[in-house]
Amino acid sequence: MSRPVLEVEFCGPGSLVRGYGSRALVEAVAGKPPVWISRLRGWSCQEKTARNVVALAETQGYDVLITAQRTRKAHLFAVLSAAPPPRAPVNRDGGLW
Repeated sequence: MSRPVLEVEFCGPGSLVRGYGSRALVEAVAGKPPVWISRLRGWSCQEKTARNVVALAETQGYDVLITAQRTRKAHLFAVLSAAPPPRAPVNRDGGLW
C-alpha cells in the first residue's frame, strides 16, 4: 500500500498545501478551515502553518514533497491555463442571418 503524498509550495509569506487529507492537516494545525485557491489548486495558509503541517504530516506517515516558489512565467502559465474558454457570441436577433 502506498503512503499518501502531501505537496507544500512555499510562496513567500503565503504557502499552498495540496494532496489527500491536506485540508484536515491544515485545519488541525491552524484551528480553522483553510481557503481553497482554485486557480493554483491548493489550500492557502501562512508559511509558519505550512511548516507545522509538514511536521504533522511526517509524524502521520505522509510522503512530503516540498517545492520552491514558482517563477513568474510558471505562475502566469498556471493562471492563463486555468481560465475558462471564451463564450460563443450570442445571436440576439433570433434568426440565423
